[in-house]
Amino acid sequence: MMKLMIILACFFACMSAHVYAQEVDANTQESKVLIDEIVVTEIRSPRLWRLNIERAEDDVYQLFNRLVDNDDYRVECRREGTTQSRILVRSCEPIFVSKRRALNTRNVIVDWRSDEEDPVRGMENAINNKHVTDSELQHELVGKYEEMNQAMLKLALENPDLMRALERLGALRAAYLQHGTQHE
Repeated sequence: MMKLMIILACFFACMSAHVYAQEVDANTQESKVLIDEIVVTEIRSPRLWRLNIERAEDDVYQLFNRLVDNDDYRVECRREGTTQSRILVRSCEPIFVSKRRALNTRNVIVDWRSDEEDPVRGMENAINNKHVTDSELQHELVGKYEEMNQAMLKLALENPDLMRALERLGALRAAYLQHGTQHE
């Protein structure tokens, strides 16, 4: 009799476990059907977008500067305060632009100092006659920019690392324009 009770207890335990397993399986299947796909996307702050773009730019400029033969095409980046502000702004420009801007500054200073009788008039004349604005400078150097862009394109076609860096930079800028500006 005792053996029969043990056998029955084992039988009921096995049946109970089997029924429980079927219920769990049914619940699992039911939960798989009821739950939609959940997609978690990263929300990046505008600051993080700009930081990632800045890093990608640094990668591009570092590779380009290492590969390019013409030193005037090398790109330098720096942080500097704008006029009447202590807020640092990042600016990147080729050496040929920096050289032309420095020449412009020297010309203004030389003209300013040339009028010893009236330094204020000398400064006004220098600024009016010799000073070149940034937009004038860019217009003046449009041919050099085009040459530099052609050199970069040629190097990117020859160097897969530079091509990937340019593609990454382009993708980040496009994503920022599409998504990053929505959070500002």
